Amino acid sequence: MLLAKGSVKSDARVISEAQGLMRNGYDVKVMAWDREGLSKKKEEYEQFMIERIRLRTSFSNSSKLGFYLILFNVIAFFKLLSENFDIIHCHDLDTLVAGLFAGKLKGKKVVYDAHEIYSLMVQQSLPKILVNMLFILEFLLIKRVDALITVNEVFADYFKEGVGDKTKISVVMNCKDPENFATSEKEVAEFKKRFGMENHFIILYNGWLIPNNGLEELFNAIETLRGRIEDLLVVICGDGSAKEEFKKLVKEKNIEKYVKFVGKIKWKNIPLFINACDVMYVVYNPADKYTFLRTPLRLFEAIAAAKPILASNFGELGRMTKKIKCGVFVDIGNPKELSSILIEINRNKHLYEELCRNSKKASETYNWSVMEERLLDLYTKLCYTP
Repeated sequence: MLLAKGSVKSDARVISEAQGLMRNGYDVKVMAWDREGLSKKKEEYEQFMIERIRLRTSFSNSSKLGFYLILFNVIAFFKLLSENFDIIHCHDLDTLVAGLFAGKLKGKKVVYDAHEIYSLMVQQSLPKILVNMLFILEFLLIKRVDALITVNEVFADYFKEGVGDKTKISVVMNCKDPENFATSEKEVAEFKKRFGMENHFIILYNGWLIPNNGLEELFNAIETLRGRIEDLLVVICGDGSAKEEFKKLVKEKNIEKYVKFVGKIKWKNIPLFINACDVMYVVYNPADKYTFLRTPLRLFEAIAAAKPILASNFGELGRMTKKIKCGVFVDIGNPKELSSILIEINRNKHLYEELCRNSKKASETYNWSVMEERLLDLYTKLCYTP
């Protein structure tokens, strides 16, 4: 597997795929880009090997990052030529050039795992000409891959024109298995006490702290509540460019009593945080059009833990939430309405329990065991196709 970031341990999708393949007889090695130069060059993790290409750069300088991305692909290409593998599994567009050319030169199978629609994801941060170049590059490259994996049907429909043959595309969602989210009441109680979250109605946000993720609007709603939910606590997990701005906003609104920033958490602690919460906050701002296509990981984590969500009523997230009936829709443009919904889900026990039941039922369909079978079917076909 080829990955353009060194933090393999925080990439749940890569870990789940690697573990699933290892359990079924495949030897897996992840080659990753260590951009900070802080990780071990080689290590064994969860029974698979990680080897890192140490190439320091900054996320904040997009032009510099672009140069180093090209350099990473060149280094990765030559390293792959000396590797012994049957399949090269490229995670996202930023690894596909190296993986595709090395794989084809060695006569090996190439899998493209598109976590995102890359050109759409970066369209707000890059000049239009570069976005168009990335779009053209991706569609030129995917014509040559042996298989394409993506995260939902919307993405699959987008890529089918480029691939040409939709049978090459497999949808492997970022689902979770409920047994991996099972925790005892004692564990949860001790965890809440450790983090000072006991005796609270907890709304959990776990993700990037960046604009357009609905947090500004949530803080506005909490301000509007004026303490009507006395035991309310919003737990913010994650890191990002807007972290200090959000902390400043919380202080300005005088709602520090109701908001707790805990920073970036280890993936193995995610089930504890989710089981400790009452509701997960999975909301986007419709100003970012790309959010209409996404099915966020937080949705599947809530399903695995049988928790309800507060969700945006648009796009793929809205469609799935409506289908599963596992959440309450919120309009982030109306802080008074959002505050009323918070009161309703806090006080209406019948509604809350119904949403939990629906979420638990959905885990029978949306779980990693089902998705792992899709991944294994794809690999079996690759191994036995000339």
